[in-house]
Amino acid sequence: IQVTSSLSALLWRRIATKAQREKMLQNVPTEYSSNAVDGDGFIYGTISTQSADQFIKKMNPMGSDVLRRMGSVDPNGDIELPDEKPVRSVLTDICVGRGGVYSVLDTRQGRVFTYDNDGNLLYVFGALGHSLGQFKLPTAIDSFDDSFAVLDSELAQIVVFQPTEY
Repeated sequence: IQVTSSLSALLWRRIATKAQREKMLQNVPTEYSSNAVDGDGFIYGTISTQSADQFIKKMNPMGSDVLRRMGSVDPNGDIELPDEKPVRSVLTDICVGRGGVYSVLDTRQGRVFTYDNDGNLLYVFGALGHSLGQFKLPTAIDSFDDSFAVLDSELAQIVVFQPTEY
């Protein structure tokens, strides 16, 4: 990923003293908290910093985000409702299944959000708590066949979810 600076920032950096340059913000690329590669070679990544606009990206070989965001809301985990205090998801891990379906793990709320290839939310499951199927500190997610495995680092266990018929 190429990082660019504005002309004014480059000029200012050129004329600033060494002490001033050391105090300037660094122009660094985005830090991803997790990544996964799909069958076509695209890299999906999650960004857990709260300053980001998009928390999920799908990168092509040129480093451009090509994630489709055609759903009713952007695929960013929890949505902000007008009358509620905003609680933003902290997406720490991602896994990609067949057909471009991907699931992301929200450590803050203990939920798994699954989206289709167009960015439509398909389903949400999981929660923080002490009951069966809940987590204390979910850290990682992976999928196999039609099941999901979520690592709970606080309880040192893996919780496996299997689909039900409905």
